[in-house]
Amino acid sequence: MTYYIEPTINRQKALKAMKQYTSSFLLRIVENKKKIESSELVYLPFWMYEYHLETTSLKEEINGRIAIESISEQAAILPVDYPLQEGEVPGEIFAHCPPNPEKAKHALYWEAFGKEKKRKQISISLENPSQLYLPYWVGYIKGNRREVYMVDGVTGKVDLPMKDSFLHHLKNQLKHSSI
Repeated sequence: MTYYIEPTINRQKALKAMKQYTSSFLLRIVENKKKIESSELVYLPFWMYEYHLETTSLKEEINGRIAIESISEQAAILPVDYPLQEGEVPGEIFAHCPPNPEKAKHALYWEAFGKEKKRKQISISLENPSQLYLPYWVGYIKGNRREVYMVDGVTGKVDLPMKDSFLHHLKNQLKHSSI
């Protein structure tokens, strides 16, 4: 099953976030003024799992969804009722890497462990792996050198770790295309 999340941030808000990031005082000192040349919306591949988490300090188990990006290992914990769209993704997408449920379990464990006060036993089970595409605005920046900035299409925050994932997927796409 393939799902995607619709962006809540439009191009203007994404560009504003990039401009604020590139115009920060420290970046202006380190690098010359940068200019956003262009931007586009892409959907990066994540693996999503339904999870069940139990600890001895909770009366009931916690159910939810976790999405993990295979390259950066960045995780997104989603409420069970978070609105997902099913079907064909309405934009540029990249191929999925093989699923790795252990990465998802590890991310979920540390999220739970950080909130667990008594550090008691934590039990996690994952089910129903499915493909999930998350929206990101890509900004192509021109300055002393070319840069790429990523803005999360849901939160509107500049997300630097996703740059490496985007470039990895772009490189693989170009390698497998007939150019």
